Amino acid sequence: MLDISNTYVVDSPNKQFKLGYSLSRSLRIPDLAIDGKGITPDYYIDKSIPAVQWLNYVVGILEQ
Repeated sequence: MLDISNTYVVDSPNKQFKLGYSLSRSLRIPDLAIDGKGITPDYYIDKSIPAVQWLNYVVGILEQ
């Protein structure tokens, strides 16, 4: 919900459900939308790093 803002939530008449909807959507940078794609990470942990080495990899990055 980073491209959507000013959300509003209303209760159903019987209070069993809530409806959330947005009042605005960001169109200022259409080629860099986040929703539906995700935020691009600064560092990737891909298949070149074995699962048993993920922690050491992350610690190394944090210590830089």
